[in-house]
Amino acid sequence: MQSCSTKRGPRTTPQQAFTLIELMVVIALTGIMLSLAMPSFADIIHRYRINGRLASMEATLALARHEAVRRGRNVTIRGVVGAGCATRQWHCGWEMVTTDDATPPAMLTLKKEDGDTRVFIRPTMTAYSYNAFGQLLGFGNIHFDSEEVNPHTHNQMLLCLSRAGRARQQRGATSCS
Repeated sequence: MQSCSTKRGPRTTPQQAFTLIELMVVIALTGIMLSLAMPSFADIIHRYRINGRLASMEATLALARHEAVRRGRNVTIRGVVGAGCATRQWHCGWEMVTTDDATPPAMLTLKKEDGDTRVFIRPTMTAYSYNAFGQLLGFGNIHFDSEEVNPHTHNQMLLCLSRAGRARQQRGATSCS
């Protein structure tokens, strides 16, 4: 009996891949989705900048109050001159100062915070001072907003300062209630 052998080559499986058209459609859809999401990302970035500056200011106020009680003398927080600011501007940064025991007393810088000019800081007072009892001399608020002033934005934050020296945040408010 004669054997009939047929030689078959190696089995090949059909290759699966994406066509160029399919890849171009996916890239175009991804671009459209990213363009729709970009405004919300910008809003988040502005909000984080404002919240960061607000948290830093709150920490400085709490430290100033603590230092005033600990040292038994006034401690003042004020805007700084520098980083493109010719006068004392809060968005250029702020410093916490007090006087030393020398005669005449000299200013002693306890803390200095660098500025972020992308966040506008508009205080109601030029400087905030705490006395030896931890009370704020005067009272007011500090308004934080992003560099892009948009009346429809909800990134505005207000830091309300009580006479007792405590700080409280309000989102989107223009005055303390």
